[in-house]
Amino acid sequence: MIFVPSLARQRLYGSPSMYTLIFRDILFGRVYDGPDLDLLQSEIQKYVDVPYALAVNQCRLGLYLAVKASLKRNRKKVILSPFTIFDVVNMIICAGGVPVFADIECPSCTIDPDEVGRLIDNRTAAVIVSHTHMFCSGVNRIVNLCRDQGIICIEDAALAFGTRTADVSVGTHGDIGVYSFGLFKNVNSLFGGIVVTDNAAVYRCMLEETELFEPVPIMKLVSRALYGLSIDIATSSIVFRAFTFWIFRFAFFYNIDYINQRVCYDPCPTLQCKLPISLKCRMTPAQARLARKQIDDVVRDLKKRVKIAEFYHQGLNDLPDVVLPPVSKDISNGFMAYPIQVENRNELLRHLMILGRDCASRYYRNCADLHCFSDFRRNCHNARYAEKHTILLPTYPGYCFGEAKKNILAIRSFFNA
Repeated sequence: MIFVPSLARQRLYGSPSMYTLIFRDILFGRVYDGPDLDLLQSEIQKYVDVPYALAVNQCRLGLYLAVKASLKRNRKKVILSPFTIFDVVNMIICAGGVPVFADIECPSCTIDPDEVGRLIDNRTAAVIVSHTHMFCSGVNRIVNLCRDQGIICIEDAALAFGTRTADVSVGTHGDIGVYSFGLFKNVNSLFGGIVVTDNAAVYRCMLEETELFEPVPIMKLVSRALYGLSIDIATSSIVFRAFTFWIFRFAFFYNIDYINQRVCYDPCPTLQCKLPISLKCRMTPAQARLARKQIDDVVRDLKKRVKIAEFYHQGLNDLPDVVLPPVSKDISNGFMAYPIQVENRNELLRHLMILGRDCASRYYRNCADLHCFSDFRRNCHNARYAEKHTILLPTYPGYCFGEAKKNILAIRSFFNA
């Protein structure tokens, strides 16, 4: 293959006008003005067909609220996948729950319904179903398990807004669903999210918890917008190929942690037992305006990602050394990225980088093995394997088929060699 630097492994959603909107609101003092927060909540209710929707400052705060509303005096256990970001575990602990790790299925990397069934007991309050990489397999089996046992089912649909399975919006199969509208999600309001439910008591409990929260400070919005703008510039086609890629490549080959950690999703896992003050904020109308402008584009972008995922599947499905995820032509699996699993991941990543291909090793880690969560450690073999052997191939809407084809050819050249 001819060496040509690839497009970036990930880009932010939204358009340049997003920064114009947010900085205009900041300059003209409109951050906290307007009915957009209520309008966003109403639009989400209609979009996913639920009676209650509550906008939050961050998705992890939504998970905290969902867990806290699910706990009972004699039921504190919350079953979840260990293959996630560590703050999901922290939100359970901060809410007063006890995390119980259930292993995942391979190759979907979603929580194993059989494992959930084995772990449920009379102290289980809730099960969190994380739609990892936008995959939604097994959710209905777990929902039925929870209903039979009188347990709350929480869908961590942070990555899965807009996906639908069995003509039902993902995030509404269970009792509570949590979506993220964070900087790297398919609806980008800098940070933020939405909690949805059909349970009036749960909604009231969450609403009461957040009523005394102050809105996001203006300087925090400024900082986040500038951070997003810097990422957009650094990952733009011209800048990335001419400059950013070479920095990442140098850091990769020479193992420069300071730079390598900048491309890790959650580089420094720590235990938190109390909800951080920084999370005790409400979404602003300015953020809601950003989100409202992007909702109509979600399905269009989902379909683009599904097509790229299908293209990867066709190009790699005859390689016996590559484990591929399930593929579907509808939007039940949204493919935030296309995850493959290989035994010799580090060698393949090096080969891809040599050929100018920029791909991520993983977004998630096996939290069941983290030292900070040693009190809750379980032997989750599949999650441990996924952490060590997963590579994420880009699928974002601006990633063209020509780039995906180069990734396929680079992977095939590695195994053919």
